Amino acid sequence: MQLDPKDMADRVVRNNMGVEAIELAVRGKVAGTALTVAETGQTFPVEGGPTSSSAPWLIFDVVGFDPEEAMFLRFKAQVQAPLLGEGGLRFP
Repeated sequence: MQLDPKDMADRVVRNNMGVEAIELAVRGKVAGTALTVAETGQTFPVEGGPTSSSAPWLIFDVVGFDPEEAMFLRFKAQVQAPLLGEGGLRFP
């Protein structure tokens, strides 16, 4: 299954809800200015990230998920593993 943040945001809006922000936590690798998602092999442009990632889980803000905008990911953090807490997985 391919990851498509723009499509996810569009589907939420079509159901009469708003989208203020999308945070993306994935397993993958950052190299230069691109993320490669481990499960799908997809690549996405990254802003503000390390030149290479050192942890398996990466956390980003999705920027430009409106239809007319160019989408990219803004790096937030890298962690070894998510924590299991009340309500499911969370990232420190």
